Amino acid sequence: MQTTGISAVVIGGASGLGLATARRLRAGGAEVVLLDRFDPVRYLDDIDAHQVGSVGGSPTMYRALLASPASAGRRLESVRHLNSGAAPMDPATRRRLAGLFPEALFTEGYGLTEATMALAMWPLDAAAGTPHGTVGVALPDTRLSIRDLLDPARELPVGETGELWARGPQITDGYEGHPELTAEQYSDGWLRTGDIGRLDERGRLFLSGRAKDMLLYKGYNVYPLHLEDILAGHLAVAAVAVIGAPAAEAGEIPAAYVVLRDGAAATAEELMAYVADRVAPYQRVREVHFTDALPVSAAGKVLKTALRERRAARSAG
Repeated sequence: MQTTGISAVVIGGASGLGLATARRLRAGGAEVVLLDRFDPVRYLDDIDAHQVGSVGGSPTMYRALLASPASAGRRLESVRHLNSGAAPMDPATRRRLAGLFPEALFTEGYGLTEATMALAMWPLDAAAGTPHGTVGVALPDTRLSIRDLLDPARELPVGETGELWARGPQITDGYEGHPELTAEQYSDGWLRTGDIGRLDERGRLFLSGRAKDMLLYKGYNVYPLHLEDILAGHLAVAAVAVIGAPAAEAGEIPAAYVVLRDGAAATAEELMAYVADRVAPYQRVREVHFTDALPVSAAGKVLKTALRERRAARSAG
């Protein structure tokens, strides 16, 4: 895929410059369009006006674009590359993005702060084959290992799910001034990412979610990401996050926080039945809470800790 000279829209990079309008700069052989803040209408207009060829963002940002009336019936055919990071992209949002950016090759990547951003990326090749759920293959000189959750010293074979460990030149040495945390997260050059996933026979990485987000329902492992993907496929759902909520007899139950699309309606019972038709009985969502917006970080990641606190306050009340 030819990328030289492709423009990109970058959000936030110009905030410290006090820009009132988009600024076009040259960087790395490409022309970059910088915006001082995110506004869906202006963002879409600038892509069109500058004929942007490459766009990067998070699922939260892309859902905001799709929810904007400015995206209705629009086809931004100049965009040839659409990259998503910060959190996994659900299939329903990805399908809708294909209508807005019909000529774009969609890619995802995976990384974390301790790896100075990236560990895995999709190749810029439509023929490479990138099934839903994969965040790509390891970057050059990077090794990925799936470890047993109960016995981290044991590396699991291809196809089995466990905790992702990584090592490579981009991995940091530890946490400055926090030797105890460093000893907990780093082992003999390996970084324990805290993410659960598996590798296939082609080295593609598939993530199931954070180890701390996995919940135990009557002894069964339940992965919120799977339930979020299903709920995101409902026509009334704009965004969703699933957490584990304490339950006396079950241990934890899946509880969903849902943002509905503008003008759409759905009941908690309807959404729970929608999931129940598509999962095993132990994976069913047991609570649905509607909210105007999900709490997110500056990077676009859903803050599930805030949702757990909200759920705990609800129970206490």
